[in-house]
Amino acid sequence: MIQNKTKKAIIRALQENRRLRWGELKDIVVNEFDAGSERIFRQTLNSLVESKDVFKKEIAKQHTEYYISTDIIELESNAKEFFDTNLPKLKHLIKHIKKNKSKIPDEDLSGYISTLWQITSHLEFKGFVLSYVTGTTRTSKREECDEIRTMLLELLLSSKKIEDRLNLIATSDYYLNQGTLEAMKIIHNDLKSKDIPWN
Repeated sequence: MIQNKTKKAIIRALQENRRLRWGELKDIVVNEFDAGSERIFRQTLNSLVESKDVFKKEIAKQHTEYYISTDIIELESNAKEFFDTNLPKLKHLIKHIKKNKSKIPDEDLSGYISTLWQITSHLEFKGFVLSYVTGTTRTSKREECDEIRTMLLELLLSSKKIEDRLNLIATSDYYLNQGTLEAMKIIHNDLKSKDIPWN
């Protein structure tokens, strides 16, 4: 009877928190839910892992997490692979553009900068959403995205003449504004087509 109460408490704690470390899970089940002793908790958790009702993943030494949905782990794993592959490519592309800046017309360079800025914002948002969904900060890429934005700002301000810098900034800003207005127009028209008017 106690093990059944402990089992329900473990499942409930993992449903509410998505994933927990062993100590966090024990504190909730044993202390907050008062669902058995530490020994019973340990036995029940091991039993749930063996029956694959609960999954465990060793993140690092002395850091094992428990969860009940493999979708979360797969989502995190896919995100990690995506970021590990594409963030270095994005940085390499910016370095390549900077190295060949003298061969690129200012209008094209402005388009590159504004597009790469939007891509970076998208990647940061993707990382933020995944962090929220998976319940971990491991998919957050704020620092990496800030580093890429710094690279783009350096590219934007790398012209020696102040007039060239201002022109590049103004053109990049224009492209960002146009992209924003176009995206809002698409959403507005789509809402209108669904008979959901927006003023």
